Amino acid sequence: IKTVEKNHLQEAEDALKENKIDDALAALDAALADDPDNAAAHFWRGRLRAGKGEFDKALPDLNAAIRLKPTAEGYAHRGYVYQKQRQLDDALADFNQALRLDPQHYLALFLRGLVLGDAGNTKASLSDLDAALALQPDSREVLQARGQVHVLRKELDDSLTPGIRGTE
Repeated sequence: IKTVEKNHLQEAEDALKENKIDDALAALDAALADDPDNAAAHFWRGRLRAGKGEFDKALPDLNAAIRLKPTAEGYAHRGYVYQKQRQLDDALADFNQALRLDPQHYLALFLRGLVLGDAGNTKASLSDLDAALALQPDSREVLQARGQVHVLRKELDDSLTPGIRGTE
């Protein structure tokens, strides 16, 4: 059974390389039919469903993945689903747990920074976004989010990049 299960996971990986999301989901369904306790298959199916905006379908898979094998990645992605569902307390709890498991987890830092900024906690938001930026200095999404938080704080000068400031 383990060989068949690995083949289904390999099929899913191969389909993802070709951006065939539905084929990958079908392979993950088959892997879970063979082994309902396959944490990796639950995680990837949940992640792919979340990527398609199917948050209600993603959540049970991410719950199962975390129950079977708690990882920072699992908590961060479930937190993302909660964030999209506007369950912000649950999202923050998952981002915090992800960061307890891996204090340098980029996605958890970035998404927690967004949630904190939306909640008006701009100081904590900037701290998380700065930490995420230190991990991925070229991240446009983090730079944009930092700029928005600075604007919220009425610190427009700090939201501008040095290149923009130099053109004034």
